Amino acid sequence: MNKPRPPDRSLSGRPTTAMVDLRIREALRFLDDPIALGDGPLATLPVVAKLVASRYQGRTCPEGLALRALLRGILAEIGRDLEGSFVGSLANGLRNGRTQADIARELGTSEEWLCRRFKPQLIRLVRERLAAAELIEAAA
Repeated sequence: MNKPRPPDRSLSGRPTTAMVDLRIREALRFLDDPIALGDGPLATLPVVAKLVASRYQGRTCPEGLALRALLRGILAEIGRDLEGSFVGSLANGLRNGRTQADIARELGTSEEWLCRRFKPQLIRLVRERLAAAELIEAAA
């Protein structure tokens, strides 16, 4: 009988958009846990390595701290750009450590609807901004 293979935790090769989105979803879930973020595949991004070298070198969990700072910055940008929208509220809430249930309650909707309807949009925006950060780093 074949044993299930553990999930690939790296970003080596060319991951599909769906795989990247799952990794972003996971990172957003662990935004306040730099140890978990540092163990995740997004911690291997070159833009994270540059942050580690410049700001987080010598700190405990430097990759996780750098990834958390990067994601919080992206969420802040999205929150500002989409202020007053469900996606903007979700971005700001997650950035500030709030639960999806709390955000949904504040918006007067269900957590399930918020996550099914608007979280994929937020993840797509985070993916696009991460890709842009990677391109900027590659050009520098």
